Amino acid sequence: MDFPCIKKYLSEGWIDYLIKKNPHQAQEETLFQLEECLRFLSLSHFSFGNIPVSQKIDDIWHLLILETRSYEALCLALPGKRFIHHSSHDFKSSNAVISHPEEAQRQLEWLVNYVSNFGEFTEQHLAYWPFAKALMEKLHLDVPSFYQKLLALAKR
Repeated sequence: MDFPCIKKYLSEGWIDYLIKKNPHQAQEETLFQLEECLRFLSLSHFSFGNIPVSQKIDDIWHLLILETRSYEALCLALPGKRFIHHSSHDFKSSNAVISHPEEAQRQLEWLVNYVSNFGEFTEQHLAYWPFAKALMEKLHLDVPSFYQKLLALAKR
């Protein structure tokens, strides 16, 4: 699998550090989680509210933050060119987050940005975005149909 954000933003030292911090899982899974975390951070400047990430993405983000100087340099290298603060805000549930139409619209726009910037959105990606799963279920769509809807919106 190709990991363009990892290749673009992280050194081998960063990658080794994160893999060593996750000895309980396959290296490929850690890399996938890291890629999703970097995608989130890359798109964070498009969002003016919280985007609830999965616990696994949050855990990777915490590991990045622990290396303070390197994390700051990473943030400044990302498209938003600003330090990205972490919030420990707990979300009651993905369904609660999308129950407000304006919040659902904002999150849908974020997902459209995701597809516009990174391409396909699959079942594997869905596992890391609980709000996307809740939105997909609310719209009564399977993953391929949901991706096609996002793709159509991205082309507008």
